[in-house]
Amino acid sequence: MKTSKLRLWLLLPVFLALLAAPRAQAQALQSPGSFASLTAQEKTLQPPDGFASLTAQLPETFATAETTAVSTLKKRAFRARIYTEHYEKKILQGDTHTLTLDALPEGYTVEFSSSAPSILSVKQISPVSCQYTGIGYGTAKIQATVTQESGLFFFDESKTKNFKVRVSPRAVSIKFNKSFRKLFVGDSIKPRLTIRPSISKEKPVFQSSRQRVVSVTTNGRITALRPGTAYITATISNGKSAKCKICVHREREEF
Repeated sequence: MKTSKLRLWLLLPVFLALLAAPRAQAQALQSPGSFASLTAQEKTLQPPDGFASLTAQLPETFATAETTAVSTLKKRAFRARIYTEHYEKKILQGDTHTLTLDALPEGYTVEFSSSAPSILSVKQISPVSCQYTGIGYGTAKIQATVTQESGLFFFDESKTKNFKVRVSPRAVSIKFNKSFRKLFVGDSIKPRLTIRPSISKEKPVFQSSRQRVVSVTTNGRITALRPGTAYITATISNGKSAKCKICVHREREEF
């Protein structure tokens, strides 16, 4: 009996060692330094099949998101520019000009109209531009109605931007206030003119009969260059003109 008990006590450590072996193996697999003990098959574990297809779709998803973000920024920039941009033009009766809205984003449309057709006529010539012509005289506005086309979750959104245009009548007569001026070499003046009607904003065309004696700019400023005589002519669109005689003398003597 004593011999049997002794044998059991001797075998107990062996049983305990056998029980502890699987636990130690599991701990070894979880430890950082146990990678070297993994088999070659365990080292080359592959990701699931769906992971590769998901990775392949990511660049296209990112590109779509980037394109959408850029498009949104363009639309915001366009709205900020068109609704805050200041535009004011002065034209004459009969003059025709063009107004264009640059970089209209996709999904937007624009329609042009006149606030006062008797003063200003407006004609749309392309999806983003119009021609306007002075008919009467006074102030009118080009009304540009920008509409964002409806989508799945929103309805049409329209806003109107007004562009001011001042139309003045053409001049019917012109004359210099003084028909004769005496200048010295180096003098520069701008002779005064009287244009009728007084509300006309027409700018006459200036010309010098002798550019080497007297020069003249597009806004009517003349400069005496050398002694001599020249005539300055101012002409308006109906063909009428005014003349001013300029006599240039040598430099003033300093005392």
